[in-house]
Amino acid sequence: MLLQKIVSTLQATDKAMIKRFADYMESPYFKHPSYAVELWAYLHRLYPNYTARNISVDVIALKHPLLKAMKTQSRAGSELLTCFEHFVALEHWHSKEYEVNIDKVAGLKKMRLPELAKRWYDVVIDDLEQDKEQGIEVFGYKHLITEVGLNGFDAKLKRTNQNDIAPVLQTLDEYYTLKKLRYQCEAISRNKIFGTPLPSFNEVEILEVLKPCCNPAHPYTFVFVTIYKMLCETDYKAYSKYYNELKDFVASGSDGKPLQTAVEACDFAVNLCLQWSNRGIESASAEYLWWMEWKMRNDIFIEGGKLLPVTYRNIASNAVITKMRVAWLAAFIEKYTPLLPEQYRDHNSGFAIGLLHYAKQEYKQAIQCLQTAQAKDDVLFNTVIRRWQFMCLYEYDKEDKKGLLNSLEAFTKFIVRNKEGFAQYVYLFKLFIKYAERLVGSVDNSSDEKILALLSKEPYFPGKNWIINMLELLHKKART
Repeated sequence: MLLQKIVSTLQATDKAMIKRFADYMESPYFKHPSYAVELWAYLHRLYPNYTARNISVDVIALKHPLLKAMKTQSRAGSELLTCFEHFVALEHWHSKEYEVNIDKVAGLKKMRLPELAKRWYDVVIDDLEQDKEQGIEVFGYKHLITEVGLNGFDAKLKRTNQNDIAPVLQTLDEYYTLKKLRYQCEAISRNKIFGTPLPSFNEVEILEVLKPCCNPAHPYTFVFVTIYKMLCETDYKAYSKYYNELKDFVASGSDGKPLQTAVEACDFAVNLCLQWSNRGIESASAEYLWWMEWKMRNDIFIEGGKLLPVTYRNIASNAVITKMRVAWLAAFIEKYTPLLPEQYRDHNSGFAIGLLHYAKQEYKQAIQCLQTAQAKDDVLFNTVIRRWQFMCLYEYDKEDKKGLLNSLEAFTKFIVRNKEGFAQYVYLFKLFIKYAERLVGSVDNSSDEKILALLSKEPYFPGKNWIINMLELLHKKART
């Protein structure tokens, strides 16, 4: 279609923004190309109902003689798309009040209007000092306004010791140091989850620069120094001091809209909880659900009207692991399944509904649902599905030892074929298979005790507590 790009762009834009774009296109100040203005006049009237017929070359030529040729219409479409891109950039700039006012100061200084520039300089400084979060952007704006204040014709006139550039260097150091700390936290988090490499990082220097700002008056710095220290811990119990400080900060927030600092902190806490939950620590699963419920209460759970499939299934599996009420899980599935992207909906909902049946001890129905939950391109998800399938099979009929061992053999072959897709988790799933085989082969009280003794020496792995529970049930049955 000739105008497909601009038409698709306009259809994806809401009415309020279309109205502002119309005002922009009607303004003579921006000197828009005449062909673009002509095409916009036609497309604006049609919005949002564009069909192949009403945007055909002949129909447009009939309505607007200035656009009578296909070549002219194509040019008009490209020019109008460029106008829209410029409009989006202008909207983004205008939404950043600090940037607008800093540009005012720079512009007024360039025009040699120092008194007006000083007035807006004071406005920016005051607003930055009053900012509740003192985040990375605020540090960046502090540097920019300090730099603008010490430059210009009026600054050159006053060649005194008041023209010291130390504040420019200090604000620059603070800005880049905080930004580097933020990205180092991201790098550590990704390293823990995906095994990605860690960049070099001078911890002593970074923390020394930020030391004056590491207090409750600068929440963003305070929180990310805490997050950094938390992420550096490798033991589950050791990091709890920093984790609890982080959780207390978020939980103590007001009833209004949460600070952006709290939102970012939540993402790191969620990743850390998942890291330990994926290794079989059930208390971490409970903490993960606390953060998810916090996001739900504060309307930051959904992104653009959609829910990430990985979040959907993590909530479902952790709800079952922590024995969350069945009614809660059922309500979650009913409410959020329609918000999954359509191409991921069927197999993810099959997984969640399968776990719901498992929680209800309806193992046959759970097995059937989990069979519909195969994801072609997600090896780790498919591995998780197979673990749950085995658990369902075992609880459905633990006496079918041949069938259970065949299931574990198929599980092992799947891991061998696909181990490159989730290398850092292969060992943990192999541990599950190893002890699941011993669980199936357990025949008397003494063998149960031997397996439990061996399990106590193993690291955490997904399903470890489940195997322990099953062995304890066998042990209890053998005694009675």
